[in-house]
Amino acid sequence: MTITRMPDVLRWNDYDAVCDGVLAAYGDRLARKLGEALGEICRDDPAGGDELRSLMDRVADDGFMRVLDAPETSFRLLSAPGRHAEDKGRFLRDAFVAEALRQELDVAADRDVWTALGDRGYLRDGACIWPQVEGMPVTDYGSPHALRVDLSGQDRPVPPPRPPFSDSEIDRLHDLLRRSRAALERTEAGLPRFVARFNIALILQKDPESPGSFSSGSNGYYIGRTFLANPHLPEIDESHVADALVHEGIHALLYMQEQEQPWFLDSTAKGSLPRITSPWSGSRLPFPSFLQACFVWYGLLHFWSRAMQSGAFEQGVAIKRIQLCLRGFCKQPLLDSIAGFTSVVDADVQKTIEEMQNVVVGAFADVRHAG
Repeated sequence: MTITRMPDVLRWNDYDAVCDGVLAAYGDRLARKLGEALGEICRDDPAGGDELRSLMDRVADDGFMRVLDAPETSFRLLSAPGRHAEDKGRFLRDAFVAEALRQELDVAADRDVWTALGDRGYLRDGACIWPQVEGMPVTDYGSPHALRVDLSGQDRPVPPPRPPFSDSEIDRLHDLLRRSRAALERTEAGLPRFVARFNIALILQKDPESPGSFSSGSNGYYIGRTFLANPHLPEIDESHVADALVHEGIHALLYMQEQEQPWFLDSTAKGSLPRITSPWSGSRLPFPSFLQACFVWYGLLHFWSRAMQSGAFEQGVAIKRIQLCLRGFCKQPLLDSIAGFTSVVDADVQKTIEEMQNVVVGAFADVRHAG
């Protein structure tokens, strides 16, 4: 899919077919990389490779796809190609053993294993199975994968320890996800499916470093991995969760699209580009994150406009969200922020950002002065 199709998708009109294409191309890429990784494993450890092949053959298709699509897998296949085959082999073996156990196949685990999505663990003292909401992202309340996520965004290899959720907190969060799904569906019938497909693994965690703040995050290393920090706080409701899932789902869609059609003419230049001040949040964003933000806020603007029309959330909440989304589009031209560096950014990306801003300024000129 070319990036020029993205504005249509993010207006939430007939977006399923385009999303299908992005997911199919991304899945094909992962499958190719998995084949390459399996070749490396078989070369370095023939016995281990044979065992892994056997597990992959025995697991049913849905289990295979759960491993293939998992952000923990994509990180090892796409973002860390130099990672040693032994590490990849151990991870894949454990992931496929866990899927085999989930499917009640006759396999033995010689150590604790977790699914690649983090929703089930098979431990020496029994199984850990997190509750799930049908039609929502696979949710992880505290697997080893979840505990390694740095909620601060600093990518520290060992984040500080975090306390677990109590059983009553998990019950409340399960209900919150259920209510969020209903609100998304009232906004637009296909949105729960979008949210579930692109937030491939949803991680919920307490954040003792910012105990009073709710936040969400994702990145391009673990594509489709979304975390919600402190979603158990009493003031957090379905409007916060729905906004976060749409926000991070758009990021995942963009990361997948960029795998097929890079946004930068010279990928090595990305790390040397300056940070850009976000006209929405005021934060200093890495250059690539600023480009993505232009698309994310466009999608959120149309999401909240639909939400206001449908009455899926309180009107006051929807209006405030719309005004926040409009803030960045109704200042200076967005492309002015990257002046001097346009030669390294794909022309279609720049053209599409300009088009989105023109649409917003033309369609919402009166709304931005409301309130």
